[in-house]
Amino acid sequence: MPPNSKSIIPVSCVEQGRWSDRTPHFSPSDEIAAKNIRMGKHDNIFSKSNIMPSHTKHFVDQGEVWDNVSMCASISGTTSSAPTGSHSDMFAAKRQDFQRYVRGFVLNPDANGLAYFIDGELMGCEIFNRRSIYCDYFDKILISIAFEVDSLFLRSRQSSRWDSLFSNRKTLSNSDVSDVLYSSFFDIDNGVAAVDSCKGVALGNEFRLRDNKSMFYSLMFDDHTIHKSLLVAN
Repeated sequence: MPPNSKSIIPVSCVEQGRWSDRTPHFSPSDEIAAKNIRMGKHDNIFSKSNIMPSHTKHFVDQGEVWDNVSMCASISGTTSSAPTGSHSDMFAAKRQDFQRYVRGFVLNPDANGLAYFIDGELMGCEIFNRRSIYCDYFDKILISIAFEVDSLFLRSRQSSRWDSLFSNRKTLSNSDVSDVLYSSFFDIDNGVAAVDSCKGVALGNEFRLRDNKSMFYSLMFDDHTIHKSLLVAN
């Protein structure tokens, strides 16, 4: 946002069954939104390409957001732990397990982003314009990745889940990772991808590229990258 300015920030509710507050104060969550929720919101904005004014595209379908939260709870087996459909309660039900799984991943102070692979396949990437911002999001991203991996194992009905993942993990060389990231970010689906651009909620412009399995997002300001993400469908 520009200094000394005000902006209306469109938001979505991620707790369908709550109609009263728990506390009079807002506080940040310990995780970013689950990937299917983020992809759903991006896709909702993307679908309005060329049919809606830029300043209204970010008001997404609230019912669709709730449906995606409900789907996450169902797949992860946390529906009973989140009776009001709370996204945060869904994560809290397994937070101790997730924290134990991700504690071996240490923040690289020289990095400003991360990419993650599951069984050798690229599943997501987050890049920020500043290391300090990446540092703020690092733990939140890891917890959401842990939720995603846990849900994948539950969906495939593998009981050993995390133990089998760590015992059979694949190692990729730096050149392998670089090649995959290059092809994913700059040659998405061999250049055959639908593109949408619009003004950002505040400063900058947003770009979204979609192919049959992934969503690429970029926020740019004065030709500088503020945030880039690549979300690959499971």
